[in-house]
Amino acid sequence: MASHPTSETNRLRKSIKSLGSDGFTDNDLDTKWITISGSVRGTCGLCLSLGEDKSFLIPLARYKVDITALQEMRWKGCDIYSDKRRKADIYYSCAEEQGSYGVGIVVRGNLRKSVMAWIPVNERICVVRMKGTFYNTCIVCAYAPTNDADGMFKDTFHDQLDATLDQCPKHDAKVILGDFNAKIGRERYQGIKGTQSKHNTSTDNAERLINFAASRQLIVSSTCFPHKNIHKGTWRSPDKRTVNQIDHVLVDSRHASNILDVRSYRYAEDFSDHYPVIAKVRARISNAKRDKQKEERGCNIEAWRSVEVASAYASEVSRKLQSIQANLPIEEHWKQCAGALTSAATEVLGPKQRRPRKEWFDEQCRLALQKKHEARQRWNNAKKTRGAQSIYEEYRVARRLAVNLCRAKKRHFEDSEMRKVELLSGSSDTRKFYQHIKRQKEGYVPPTIFCNDASGNLLENVRPNVAHRSLPPLAPVEDLEEAAPPSAAEIKAAIRKLKRNKSPGSDGIHAELLKCAGDDT
Repeated sequence: MASHPTSETNRLRKSIKSLGSDGFTDNDLDTKWITISGSVRGTCGLCLSLGEDKSFLIPLARYKVDITALQEMRWKGCDIYSDKRRKADIYYSCAEEQGSYGVGIVVRGNLRKSVMAWIPVNERICVVRMKGTFYNTCIVCAYAPTNDADGMFKDTFHDQLDATLDQCPKHDAKVILGDFNAKIGRERYQGIKGTQSKHNTSTDNAERLINFAASRQLIVSSTCFPHKNIHKGTWRSPDKRTVNQIDHVLVDSRHASNILDVRSYRYAEDFSDHYPVIAKVRARISNAKRDKQKEERGCNIEAWRSVEVASAYASEVSRKLQSIQANLPIEEHWKQCAGALTSAATEVLGPKQRRPRKEWFDEQCRLALQKKHEARQRWNNAKKTRGAQSIYEEYRVARRLAVNLCRAKKRHFEDSEMRKVELLSGSSDTRKFYQHIKRQKEGYVPPTIFCNDASGNLLENVRPNVAHRSLPPLAPVEDLEEAAPPSAAEIKAAIRKLKRNKSPGSDGIHAELLKCAGDDT
C-alpha cells in the first residue's frame, strides 16, 4: 500500500491565547461525531470527482453534526476542500490515481478554526488534531480491509494504524472512527468492549480489532450502549434484507466517559449503503471568539462598457471629489480620493455578480429531489408493511425522474456553453472567449493551500519554515535628489497607459475606475 508523505499545511489555525471560559458557549459542551462509509450510488454521494456536487454535506447540517469521518471517497490525491457556503472543510487522503478506497474528515461550523494539524497517512488512514480546553483530541479516520481479504493485508493495515497512534501526542485524547468491516460478537472482554452488540459471535476482523483495542487501551464504545437492533446496524446488503454492524467508534479508556451515546440513524438520502453512526461526545473544544469580517465582493467592472453608465460614474466621481479639502496631508488626501472612487463605483456600477456553483440547477430540479426524498421517507416508514412494495415503486419512479431531470438539465447547460464558445470565437472579445474555453477545459479546480520552499519541496512545518526563511540582502540605496511633483498632463498620460482587466492593488482600485473617472477629475 503506497503511503502519502506526512505533512502539515499552512491551514493550521492560530493558537488560542486564552483558555478561559470566556470564549465558550453552552453548546460547546456537547460535540457530535459521525462516521459514514460504504459504496455510493445515485447522483449525489461520496463517490464524486472533485468539482461535482457535494450534496453529502446537506444531511450533516440536518443532523447538526460537527465532525464527520468519511470512508471510500474515491477521490484523487490528498488536499483540503473548503465549502464556504456550507461552512465545512473536507480533509481528504486518497490514492494518487482515482479509484477505490480514500478517507476524509469533515469539520463544520466554528470548529474549523480549532484544527491544529492534519496528517494524511494513506488512502485508508488520516488524522485531524483538534484544540481543546484541558487537552487536545486526535481524530483518526480508518477504513479496514474486508473480512475476506488476505491476512497479511490486514496485518499491514493494523500496523499502520498502530504507527499512526504512536505519532499522536501522548496526552491527547484519541478517537477512532471508521468502517472496520468487523462484526463484533457478545463475548465478554472486560474493559475493551460492551455486550450490546448486534451479533452473537465475532468474525476475524472483529478479533483483530479487539486485540488492537486491548494493546492500545481503547474501548469499542459502539458496543456499550443499549439500543434496538434497528439502531445498531450500520450496513445493509444490496438486497436490503441483511443488516450488519461493521462501523465502530473507539476511544481511549481514559476518556471513555466522554462518550454519551453511539447509535446509527436511518435517513432519507440514499447516497450510501451504510447508515450514519452518530456519537455524542462530552468534550469542550476550544472555540475562541472571532470578529465577523464583512465580505467584499467588489464592483461590477464590466458595466463601464455602457456609455450611459460610464458618464454617470464620471459625474458621480466629480461630485464626490468637489467636497474634499485641498489643504489636507498627502496621505489623508489620497485616502479620501480613493474612498470617493470606490463609493461611486459601488453606487453606479453595482456589486460584482457571483456565478452560481451549479448554473443548471434550478427550482424544477430542487422540487424533483424533494419529491424523491419524501418518497424515500415514506418508504422507510412503511417497511415491513403490506403496502411497502407499492411505496417502494413510487420511490423508484421519483428517483429515476429526479436523476434524468438533473442529467438533462446539466447536458443542456453544457451544450449552451459550447454554443457560447462558438459564437465568441467569431467576435472581437477574445478575453471572454478564452475564459469560456478555460472554464470548459479545466472544470473545477479546488484551491490549494500547501506551501513549497524555494526548491519546490513540500514544507512539513509551514509556519516555522516560512518565518525563518532568509531573504537576500537588499542593495544599498544611493541618495537621490528630491524630484518635482508630476504635472497633471503626466498623471493623465500615466493613467492612459494603465492596462485594463488587471487585478487591483492593495487599495482595491481597478485601472478602469481611473480611466472612466473623466478628464476633469
